[in-house]
Amino acid sequence: MTRHIAQKIATAFVTIFVIITISFFLVHIMPGDPVIHLVGQEEYYYLLDNDPETLNKLIARYGLDDSLPVQYGKYLKNIVTLDFGPSYTNQKPVVSNVLRASNWTLLLSIPTWIIGGLLGALLGVLAGWKPGKLFDKIMTPILLVVNTIPSNCLCLILLIFFAYRMKLFPINGMVSPGVEGMARVQSILQHMFLPLIIMILYTFQIDQDCLKITQLSEIFLYQLCQLLAVNAGHHVDIHPGSDGPDRSLFPVRAVAVGDHL
Repeated sequence: MTRHIAQKIATAFVTIFVIITISFFLVHIMPGDPVIHLVGQEEYYYLLDNDPETLNKLIARYGLDDSLPVQYGKYLKNIVTLDFGPSYTNQKPVVSNVLRASNWTLLLSIPTWIIGGLLGALLGVLAGWKPGKLFDKIMTPILLVVNTIPSNCLCLILLIFFAYRMKLFPINGMVSPGVEGMARVQSILQHMFLPLIIMILYTFQIDQDCLKITQLSEIFLYQLCQLLAVNAGHHVDIHPGSDGPDRSLFPVRAVAVGDHL
């Protein structure tokens, strides 16, 4: 077990190393000066014609005048030490920019995982409890329609309707400027509402579909579980035909018992 975990960790590190190495050399293989990709084509040629000294300072600042092996060594060192230098757009450290943005990302992601997972599990159990009944007939087509709509399109529809026309929610950002205390909390919640609804909607419909689809493999898993139990000299009293919410959870129980045996 320990060896298996060590192999997985080593494979992950090798994969990450290969990815960051390819990323480094892609910048130098791409046509044009790497500085173009840093400052943009328009500003690059403007500086080249009107202020080459500033362009040379930028090249020296980011170490682009060093040899390729030296640049690669600095690149690896900076990644290990999380020293990505200052951002060209606001001159602040890149790490601080990422951490500041990640706060809002986590604020949206964590509630999405929790609410979407619980809601998807609940609806999946209800749909699997009585497949083909009224609840299943209503929810399944709705979720199928949602699944066919690209998330960016649905976001635009909701923004246009609820934010632009009805003006119930802000169009962008995560908090209104100049607010403090409870007003700031209220502003954050108001900004979070639409993106959170979209993320939860796509999360729980995937979970709901997964739980409902497990009903198709119920009989197969039941037979597999019984076979494993007989071979191990055990008796497993699990009936896939039982009528109740427990029916939707049968495949999970069957796999768990099979793993135990």
